[in-house]
Amino acid sequence: MREILWKTLNGMSGDGPVPYHFHRGRPTPWSEGHIIEVRAGDDLKWVGNFQTGNEPFSKVVVWEKTGTLVVLTQGCLYLVPVDAPQRFVTHESASVCGIARCAKLGVDGRGFEWI
Repeated sequence: MREILWKTLNGMSGDGPVPYHFHRGRPTPWSEGHIIEVRAGDDLKWVGNFQTGNEPFSKVVVWEKTGTLVVLTQGCLYLVPVDAPQRFVTHESASVCGIARCAKLGVDGRGFEWI
């Protein structure tokens, strides 16, 4: 299993590849949200623009066992397969309990199912 590394950027670069835009069903790709650069091994690098919510809690965690980046940005949760970021799932909740119950492992081909 290769190491997954990430870092928050101060903003989107004016050059390089177009970042993935992660949203909650209302895309705003022209607006900067939480910008994260992701690297896995020597061959995988991408940048994500994560649409933020309105809550005060944020955290980014690598879920090593599943190869997933878990991004909680101002109350919006994104589960992003590092090797296939376009297959992300998202959940928005006003409570931590709502976010904690949003997904479980091992159900569909992506490894996630809404409950």
